[in-house]
Amino acid sequence: MGYHSNESGARGNFYLMTNQKGQAPHCTYHYIMSVEAGIMDGKGYGQVDISLGGSSSANTVFGPVPMTDKPTYLESNTVLTRLVVNPKKISSMSDVKVSYKKDDCWTCFTYTDFFRLQKVQVTSGEDQSRTVYCGKNTSVAKDQVRSFSKAEQLNSC
Repeated sequence: MGYHSNESGARGNFYLMTNQKGQAPHCTYHYIMSVEAGIMDGKGYGQVDISLGGSSSANTVFGPVPMTDKPTYLESNTVLTRLVVNPKKISSMSDVKVSYKKDDCWTCFTYTDFFRLQKVQVTSGEDQSRTVYCGKNTSVAKDQVRSFSKAEQLNSC
């Protein structure tokens, strides 16, 4: 099954695993997660992770999701964006947890120990609905986890 299936030496009957009745087979849910930095006190160097809290019994917490594959430079108004796929839909996301892991490189003492969060935005790939969490330039210290609740209006941050 597939474009190069004729090149495979496998022969016989094959079956695909599908979801339970009532669920579409082979589906995943796509989310675009964006983290926007606020006004930083200096340049940071590290990694930002986010976790989502939802009301679905099968997926109450999703994450932590690293917003970069490796530590990166963080400056004022930096926007980190990541596409995330999940086999289950995250329904009614209620809060987001943000953590900042400052890198331990030998020159990292010159970088700030805080990441300032302006907002986190999660956009569903299926229906383009957006959920925004306001940080309002709140400091997230290294190795600290801060929780933020959903914004009342999409453009209120």
